[in-house]
This record gives sequence, C-alpha cells and structure tokens, in this order.
Amino acid sequence: PTPPPAAPSTEMLEHWRRATLSVGQVVTDGLKQKYVTVGSAVIIATDEHHGCLLTAKYVFFDPDHGYVPITARVRPPTNKSSTDPDYGVVLPLIVDGMNVWRSLPDDSDIAVAPLPDLSRYSDIHGVSMKDFGTTDDVFQGAPLIVLGYPAIAGEDRLIYPIARSGMIAWVDPNDK
Repeated sequence: PTPPPAAPSTEMLEHWRRATLSVGQVVTDGLKQKYVTVGSAVIIATDEHHGCLLTAKYVFFDPDHGYVPITARVRPPTNKSSTDPDYGVVLPLIVDGMNVWRSLPDDSDIAVAPLPDLSRYSDIHGVSMKDFGTTDDVFQGAPLIVLGYPAIAGEDRLIYPIARSGMIAWVDPNDK
C-alpha cells in the first residue's frame, strides 16, 4: 500500500500563515472601538513586488445579510499580544461608486482585491501561483490544510491564523 502523504513542513505552514490576513471592520462597542474579524484573505504574490488579496466573496459583499461595506480593514498575523489595539490597514472596496474588488460570475464565491500598503508591518509573505495545487492534486482523499480566523475562536484569540488539516471528501465526477 502507498503511505499517506507527509504532513507539510513547519516552514511551509509558517509561510502560508504569514500570507493569511484577517479581514475585518472597526466597530464601536459602547464607547470603545474594536476590530472585528469578518473573514480571511491570502496574499497572492504576482511577482516579487506586486500582489493581490484572494478571499471569499462574502468577506467583501454579502447583501443577503445586509453587509455591503465601502471599506474593510486587513491585518497580518502577529505572534505577540499587545495592549495597543491594531485596527489594521484600510482596504477600499468601492471607489468613485465602483467596486475595486473583482469576482467571477454570480455563482462564484471567490473575490480578489488590490493589496493595500502593508509596509507598517514586518514579515509579510505572499503565496505564488506555483504554491497552489493543480487539478492533479484535487482528488477524493487528498490532504489539505485550511488557514483562517474563525470567529468561533473569539476575537481575543484572532491574532494568528488557525490551521486545520483535513481531506477532500468528495469530487464531482461530472466536474461541475
């Protein structure tokens, strides 16, 4: 029998974690402002100096739930807690009445947006297209890792993305 695929190395996982951003909003709770996570995005490096954000469409636009923001905030992971609040960097979503983010047709839940200036942060990573699997890597039983900032963990703990491993449970045999 074929042995199961090896777990990803710690260095590879750290690279993906450093490329995973929290996307959120700043809200007022009583008299205090706080950052609230809406979802996650991954920095896709198109080359050494350029990139974009890849996320689920609902992170930028979810009219069924009344969420149609004109800006979002993004912040990279940090290994240290701080008493200073980090509200992230502003990510414009609508400029002059036009979306700056893009998505595929209505049935797609993938969206991309221009990468904001993250220069105030250190150790930012970007995932290149070669880091993604190909169609040959997508099959029933294939291992995968999901990184993100799940709200179920609670905002106080969302300073570093959580990694969960799993496997692809099903692939549509009709490729739909």
